Amino acid sequence: MHCPIPNGHWYGPNNQSIIANTNKYEIKYSFDNVQLIIDHLTFFDEGEYICQNNQTNYIIKRYKLKLGTIKNVLQPFFILIFSILIFIPIFWFLGKKYSGINQ
Repeated sequence: MHCPIPNGHWYGPNNQSIIANTNKYEIKYSFDNVQLIIDHLTFFDEGEYICQNNQTNYIIKRYKLKLGTIKNVLQPFFILIFSILIFIPIFWFLGKKYSGINQ
């Protein structure tokens, strides 16, 4: 996430001040911007990230971070399981019918 001023400070979800270069966050400063890098994301990282000017306290940039919900994560899994449960009896029936073995 980029903040287009050199003297910006980042605040994370619940207005927590982000301290530079911890084990989770990395902040890179340059002459024209401040960049926030999140090393690994969890559901606890969802929320609004704000870059604020240290001198004027104006909010320069807002980012909303939203990860997938449980529905988005589990839906493909249930589709896969449902597909397998539907196709196993179909293939079993077709295999039994056309295999040439009379039982």
